[in-house]
Amino acid sequence: MPSRDRQAGGTPPRLELARRFAAGDLTGDEFETAYLKTSATSTDLESDSEGEVLDTIFLDVDAYLSNDLRQHHGAVLRGDQIDEPELRRRVQVLLDRLDQQDPAG
Repeated sequence: MPSRDRQAGGTPPRLELARRFAAGDLTGDEFETAYLKTSATSTDLESDSEGEVLDTIFLDVDAYLSNDLRQHHGAVLRGDQIDEPELRRRVQVLLDRLDQQDPAG
């Protein structure tokens, strides 16, 4: 039974955000904010493959160092932190993997 959080087409909200970010419709900072907020409030039930991808994206979002912190506060990427191009690349790789598992996705 689909959750009440699913989009009309059956796409979980976090997956829709990831697709919009990968397509360039959202900046890294916009994606980070929306993804974390949606993750905290979503009651959606994803398939196992969707859930695995979305959990990995969550970890990548957590590793993302926002452009704002770098540009306005002098923060520097350290260790496991990633910038926007790397976040976008990782999200696209995960979405491609999900699409290969479920071509209808």
